[in-house]
Amino acid sequence: MSGAALELAVSAPLDHETTTEYQLVVAAVDGGAPPRTGHVSVHISVADFNDNRPVFDEAAYRATVPEDVLVGTSVARVHATDADSQVRYHIDHSRCDTRGQFEVDEVTGVIFTRRPLDYEVSRQHELIVVAKDEAPQSLQSSVVVSVEV
Repeated sequence: MSGAALELAVSAPLDHETTTEYQLVVAAVDGGAPPRTGHVSVHISVADFNDNRPVFDEAAYRATVPEDVLVGTSVARVHATDADSQVRYHIDHSRCDTRGQFEVDEVTGVIFTRRPLDYEVSRQHELIVVAKDEAPQSLQSSVVVSVEV
């Protein structure tokens, strides 16, 4: 009795976000008379691959805040979702807010003041907030938040 190799092939790309697993029953029929039939169950788990980057709810955010707000005051909230994993936020201080007047809560996306604001020094602040997913090969997106004092 010799065995023949069985090969399954996909007819379209698999996507973990659409279907996480498949349960198949494969039937084999020999050429004998009478024909004999055998069955085997096959379970396929679709592994997740980080193929989605975070997407912000808005294309840009705007906020207005009085000059005399206390340090630690919330001025805006950004929100992004990612189909593959959780999202963490940070302000790209290398490209904006070099004086560190604002910070963002990495989990909630709430932007708050870290230092006193001065209307005479700067009436407008452009922040670049980055949403980064927590997958091993992480992907990120950014959005501009305009804060007017």
